[in-house]
Amino acid sequence: MSLPDQHEGGRPIEEMDLTLLESSDLQQLAQTIQGCTCVKSVDVSCPNNQRGSQLRWDTDAVRHFFEILGGLPSLKTIHFKFLGGGDHDNEIPLSVFTAFLSSRQSPYCPNLESFRLVLVGPITCRAQDVNDFSQALSQQRKLRDFRFSCCYFSHEVLNAAPNPYIPNSNNIMDSMLYALSTLPSLETVNLKAASKGHLGRIQASSLHTLLCQVATTSTATTTSIKTLCLDNFALDNSHVDCISSALQSNKSVLEDLYLNLSSPGNSGNILDPNALPDAIQNNKSLQRLQLRLSKQKTLEDFLLNTARALQHNKTLKATHWFSFLGCI
Repeated sequence: MSLPDQHEGGRPIEEMDLTLLESSDLQQLAQTIQGCTCVKSVDVSCPNNQRGSQLRWDTDAVRHFFEILGGLPSLKTIHFKFLGGGDHDNEIPLSVFTAFLSSRQSPYCPNLESFRLVLVGPITCRAQDVNDFSQALSQQRKLRDFRFSCCYFSHEVLNAAPNPYIPNSNNIMDSMLYALSTLPSLETVNLKAASKGHLGRIQASSLHTLLCQVATTSTATTTSIKTLCLDNFALDNSHVDCISSALQSNKSVLEDLYLNLSSPGNSGNILDPNALPDAIQNNKSLQRLQLRLSKQKTLEDFLLNTARALQHNKTLKATHWFSFLGCI
């Protein structure tokens, strides 16, 4: 297989699409892409839904390939898309992505700005794997865009009994959020579980730590979170309070906000009809707001308060409201 570093006209190749199959010679592919020093963007797909295409993930060849991929000196954007997911026999180790982000030949991904996982699962990991991934993630000082979209953990992780070797799924995303909170250039955090609860829970304390950037590091020389999406997590009033506090800060730069508040976290935890509307009324940065809400006794008050708040807000350009009945 040949992947030239330049187009026929002499222009350097800056974008690359790679499809990984069971039959792929990853060792040869790794050797080939190692010479693509000008590549800035890579899309990696693995169509697991096709017969004979399922890649065996837990191999040295896979880890070596991802290490080489992460070592491309000009790489700024990586997009992993594994169509159709996989069964229990084809779980994707989190350590594969750690191999991409860092290795003994560090620093890896010195210029990485965008890291996206789409339709990836089932993801499996041990407790040490979570620590290693979070540590590697915290080293990506130029990262602006982090996305786990329509991803999910394995049944083993989601249903883990007390076991020192298997992490509780409730702690995995928290570990990632703490790592992300240390990145000075981070602008976008998009976390969307494939279904409700399939990426575990997010603790309000870790969300608060992440959003502290909005209140404390918005200066001329640093950037902070402009886009936040949390979908299919069990969010409750403690999470809403964290987001409201960030929005009320006079240093808030949050422009796009998507929250799914119809998830199980609100069961028995009635939505506060005042906190978020008050924050929206006083905020001076938010431009787009999307909320998915569940039918409950405070919903009408929440909507009325938000409508009043919108009369005073001067920056919002678009709002979308969804309930279990559809658009509101």
